[in-house]
Amino acid sequence: MKREETDVKLIERFRTGKLSENESKLFHKRLLEEEVFAEKVRLQLNVTEEINTFWVNELLLKFEKWEDSLKQISEKMKANQEIAKPKESARKKKSLIGVIVIALVGLVASIWYLSLPEPADLFIQNFEPYEDVIQNHSAENSDLLTLAMVAYSEEDYAVAMITLKHFLNEVDSISPENRTSARFYLAVSNLGNGNVHTAKQAFETIAADESNPFQEQADWYIALANIKINDITKAKIQLSKIKSERNHRYQKEARALFKTLE
Repeated sequence: MKREETDVKLIERFRTGKLSENESKLFHKRLLEEEVFAEKVRLQLNVTEEINTFWVNELLLKFEKWEDSLKQISEKMKANQEIAKPKESARKKKSLIGVIVIALVGLVASIWYLSLPEPADLFIQNFEPYEDVIQNHSAENSDLLTLAMVAYSEEDYAVAMITLKHFLNEVDSISPENRTSARFYLAVSNLGNGNVHTAKQAFETIAADESNPFQEQADWYIALANIKINDITKAKIQLSKIKSERNHRYQKEARALFKTLE
């Protein structure tokens, strides 16, 4: 039991970046050599990250609800102001035909709206982790990148995300290529783990850098991030941008997804 408690504390210190250099080396050694310990690390990091992600997403949902409430209050105030104005002396009655036409238009619009796929479904259908194209995981004096990409390849995004953060923050000398790659895969891991706003900001930075080899991939993931948060207008704008670029690697996917949103 004492060993269990020690390991729990050790893993938490790893997660928060508080391991000493010697502790870090021993920790990584155990990760590579002890399968039970590696599984324990993954489980604990996943549980912790799920809790953190849940609370962040709950807070974002509350902000969105508060924003909607403020809009409704504002609309009611405007409506009350309109009622307070002098009423028009005469109002024409709507004809029966006019009412029927409006009702039919509303019915067609409702059927069309209900037939649209849910944003969550569209995201799941179109999201795929980008393949691992890093040439040399062991280019630096650290096994963190290797550990992170093993987790990434298994779609264990919570572990990949935390380990990539440690790699970027703790390893002193990282080759420019691996640093660029790690930042991109960290963004993908965030998106896969539900940290959509964090991922979107990272992808926007990558997409703005014309020298970044992951620029086109970032374009595509920005569109998916917008769909994930149900911002269909921005998703369409992003997809239109991709469609308009003749040699964009995601042009075909963008056209298909845009058609789904029409």
